Amino acid sequence: MVTSGFADKRTDSYALSLDRFIGVRRRSIEGFWAGAGGEYWRNRIRAQDSSTDVKFHDFTLSASGGYMWMLSRHIYLDPWVAGQFVAGGQRNIQISSQIYKQSVFTPEASIKFGFYF
Repeated sequence: MVTSGFADKRTDSYALSLDRFIGVRRRSIEGFWAGAGGEYWRNRIRAQDSSTDVKFHDFTLSASGGYMWMLSRHIYLDPWVAGQFVAGGQRNIQISSQIYKQSVFTPEASIKFGFYF
């Protein structure tokens, strides 16, 4: 999700979150879950008319939730959604002759397929 005039945005994220299962199946680590946490983002981006990357960082607060199905004793499927809110860092980044405005909110959706041991 990069605005026009910019390219090659890359984000390396380091996260710490706490998840909690909700409902009658929570002890078997199944069903609905909700989570919250914080993330440190190392970003880089460049203007389309430039070959030089500009680096910047953000600290975000996140909220997430999903539903976990145990497909067998050790294999699970977990579709989930999250939202990250920029709580600190740079919002307006000077790149070449342009200014990149970092979004305050970033949505995320994913499906985890994993092994539980």
